[in-house]
Amino acid sequence: MSEHTPGPWDIEYGQLHPASETCGYTIRTDAFDVVSGHLAIRREADALLIAAAPDLLAERDRLTEDRRELVEALEWYADPDNYTRDSWGILSVVQAPDYGD
Repeated sequence: MSEHTPGPWDIEYGQLHPASETCGYTIRTDAFDVVSGHLAIRREADALLIAAAPDLLAERDRLTEDRRELVEALEWYADPDNYTRDSWGILSVVQAPDYGD
């Protein structure tokens, strides 16, 4: 995957170009304009989705890391070598790993 332009991305509404009377939207970053287009209901929804792209990507990365940690914990608890039986036959965890918060 190629690198993306970091957020935040903002949407500005108004004239697309000073010489144009056409109203539309421009998605801007601190560095440059990402995309612009004519304003229509569907395109406005598209603009909102495009502007949210950096936040959506960050959330995907966060969820991917959460999933990795969860799978690691589940694999540990699924391993029978991590349990022992006492003299009463009660199964207990040998020592659970510290996963932090």
